[in-house]
Amino acid sequence: MKTIIFWISICSILTTTNNIYAQVKNAKTETFHVNGNCDMCKATIEKAGNKKKEAQVTWDASSQSASIVYDAEKTNSDAILKRIALAGYDNEKYLAPDETYTQLHGCCKYERTLKGKEIVAVSSHQTHEKEHQHHSKDEKKVESHTFQTVMVTYFSLKDALVSSDSKVATSQAKSLLQAIESLKMETLSTNAHQIWMDQVKEITALTNNIVNSSNIADQRKHFAALSTKLYPMVKASPLASPVYYQNCPMFENGKGANWLSLNEEIKNPFYGSKMMTCGSVKEKIN
Repeated sequence: MKTIIFWISICSILTTTNNIYAQVKNAKTETFHVNGNCDMCKATIEKAGNKKKEAQVTWDASSQSASIVYDAEKTNSDAILKRIALAGYDNEKYLAPDETYTQLHGCCKYERTLKGKEIVAVSSHQTHEKEHQHHSKDEKKVESHTFQTVMVTYFSLKDALVSSDSKVATSQAKSLLQAIESLKMETLSTNAHQIWMDQVKEITALTNNIVNSSNIADQRKHFAALSTKLYPMVKASPLASPVYYQNCPMFENGKGANWLSLNEEIKNPFYGSKMMTCGSVKEKIN
């Protein structure tokens, strides 16, 4: 069964890869083992590896593999895998710096199965690529105050609810509050800025409700409302990877509820293992 799941995942990656060819010239495709756990890992791995019109990474959690499409005249797989390692993720060519790995969110701390093998350990002091050497520390700080950060913490909260872990959900909701409070308005478009100003009070209140509740059922109700409030922001301020707006028709005695995910595969945050695959994709937001 595991073998079947693995090959289904590979086929899914290859289908996505075919769509990317049109975006990258002189395209060459390679697939590598990259460790990771969750939606937050997927977002970080793909963001680290991606570069407009030069490289596109598609990571799959079930197969622990990344399909890399790149312009062979501009870069190579080594440079891309090194960026992924510097973001905290071991792969078959490079190991992440220990200090970067330890700073990953709890849900992202994958088992380091590749450590100890004859793989180059990347130093956190190494640059990503020559063209990135001019990036300043201040620019990196700005990046941590974007809507992308808000959604990365939202996806971690969603994963905690999928796992039916109220304590982790509380912790991730606290991180989400910090991300909300740290969001810099100047990083938003005019439209996204207006939507944020209209919604932020309720978004903050709903996140606080999750923090202050130890009951998983209550946390899920607040999460459903929170997801509805974040949906127009995702539409107005798209992320680096596609986002799937998904629906569970059974929640709240048939009233239904929606949530946002980086994965097309349904993993229901309102019922967890009781009805893990209950739901459908309502919309794909690119």
